[in-house]
Formats: sequence, C-alpha cells, structure tokens
Amino acid sequence: STWRYVRHVLTWHLSSTARVIVPVVSGFTAWAAAICFAERKFGVSFTMTMAPLTLVSSALALLLTLRTNQSLTRLLEARLAWGQAVLHARVIAGVLSSRVLPFNPAAALLCGRLLCTVGWSLRASMLGHGVDREALGALLPKEEAEWIANQSK
Repeated sequence: STWRYVRHVLTWHLSSTARVIVPVVSGFTAWAAAICFAERKFGVSFTMTMAPLTLVSSALALLLTLRTNQSLTRLLEARLAWGQAVLHARVIAGVLSSRVLPFNPAAALLCGRLLCTVGWSLRASMLGHGVDREALGALLPKEEAEWIANQSK
C-alpha cells in the first residue's frame, strides 16, 4: 500500500540496513554528481570501458538473488508459523465447544474470549502496533484487559 512506502521513507534512518548502505550510495552519488558537474562546467569528457561494469554486474546480480531468496524464505516461515497458530487456535476452539461448553459454559466462554485476545495480540505484535486496548476491553472484563495490556511482550 502507499502508506507502507510512506512509512518506510519516514523511518529509513531507523533501519540498520539503511545505515550501512546510505553512506556508500551517497558517496557514489556525490562522485557521479562531481563527474557530471566537471563535464558541464569544464567540457571534460570522461569515458570508461564496459568491462568493469560487466564484471561487477554478475556479482551484484548474484548477491541480490541471494538476498531475495533469504527474504522470501523468512516470509514463508512467518506465514507457516501464522498458519500453525491459526490451526491450533481452531483446534482449541473445537475442543472448547465440544468438550467444555456442555459441562461448564462459563469456563468455555472465558477460554474462548482469552483465545480471541491471543489472536488480537499476535496481530498487533506482528503489525508493530501497540496493544489493542479496545479489542481487549470488548472481550474481557476491565481489570483483566488492563492487566493484559500492561504486560511486557
């Protein structure tokens, strides 16, 4: 989404990767600007053969491919972990509805509400948001919602 790109632009200085890359990119940009300025101001023409660029481009393509594969692997692992969490939550909900609800409806409803809070808390944590106090307040009594909201990660 557009907001995601805006957020990245506004918080680039917090990124450890950007802190490593920005000085190098800035140096090459300054060098290119100096060459362009010299060509326009003094009429000096700088030429370079394509051989060094072709040697560097294959290594750069290999590094970019490896980085892409690593990030896709991390994404796949995260999706699998999220899927496992959803699967286990469904299993727990099924056990609550079939085994606990007939004998102790109050306990089953409390466990169901707590199970929902786990989902909301995981979602907020994955998105980088704070605790969703509104969702906790809707699912739990005020004291329990406040206690859960005040716990550290």
